[in-house]
Amino acid sequence: MKKIYAERIFSLFLMALAVSSYFQTMELRNQGGVTGLMTSPAFFPQWVAVLLFVCSGVPLVKTFFWATEESETMAFPPPQTIIRLFSFLAIIGAALLIIPFIGWLGAQFILVFVLEMLFEGRKWKHSLAVSLGGVAVIYIVFELALGIPLPRGFLE
Repeated sequence: MKKIYAERIFSLFLMALAVSSYFQTMELRNQGGVTGLMTSPAFFPQWVAVLLFVCSGVPLVKTFFWATEESETMAFPPPQTIIRLFSFLAIIGAALLIIPFIGWLGAQFILVFVLEMLFEGRKWKHSLAVSLGGVAVIYIVFELALGIPLPRGFLE
């Protein structure tokens, strides 16, 4: 399959997803607590759906009017890129699976540390610093600033 057709199909898929998402948020307007346009529970999800539609439409239009030689090439990347992508998704999946056991912050630390080491090729000291910094920011924002408790795993 040529890249230009893959881009068109994917853009149309995302546009259909955006339209479906928009219409699913219509029920949110009928729920309680609606005091105006900006305070409706549907406000944010509807605008996200609109933005998804627009951002998906731009590449679609681009394939019709600004086609390049690159768009005539094959759409699939080399096998090592696909393996790297699935490895990345597997690491994220593993991090999600360990949240109930070690909590959000522990899983976040491990996720960032492994990604930094394996995918970015950083040294362990740098990976450790980035992981600790990320966990600290998440803790400060959610636990301290917003008062939203994160899952703690076996510490609960």
